[in-house]
Formats: sequence, structure tokens, C-alpha cells
Amino acid sequence: MRLPTRVTYLHHTRDQDGDVVFYFTDRTAEVHQSSPLVKLVCLATEGVQARCVLCTQNNNYEAQIPLEKAEHLAVELGQE
Repeated sequence: MRLPTRVTYLHHTRDQDGDVVFYFTDRTAEVHQSSPLVKLVCLATEGVQARCVLCTQNNNYEAQIPLEKAEHLAVELGQE
């Protein structure tokens, strides 16, 4: 696995092709859209937050995500 880039997770959705993508901000505070997600790896949970690596075809991103959103994202990716 490539080393992940730390980002701030905003939300996830499906793009016009039906692929799951997520929106995030980086150190520049600009909003970006990821390429299609292929995998979610939860590294740890603390209370209602999960620290996860969101893997796309091109990059890996590390972010804190609300646990409820991480669980929903796993279902969306077929990783129940």
C-alpha cells in the first residue's frame, strides 16, 4: 500500500458513472474530488470517529471519518 496523504474528509457520493467518490480538503484548504474509491481500510476507532485509509486507483488518503459514515462507505464499496 502506498503511503497515504492526510486529508480532511467532507462527504462521499456516487459520480455520474455510479462510482463511489469522496470530497476532501488538503493542506491548501481547497476542496477536491477523489477518483473512484476501491477500498476502505479502518485503522482505528475512537468514540464516534474512525481513522481510515481511503484507497483509490491512483492514491491513498488517510482521514478521520464519523464512524457511521465509515460503516456506510464500507457497505457502498461492498465490504460489509
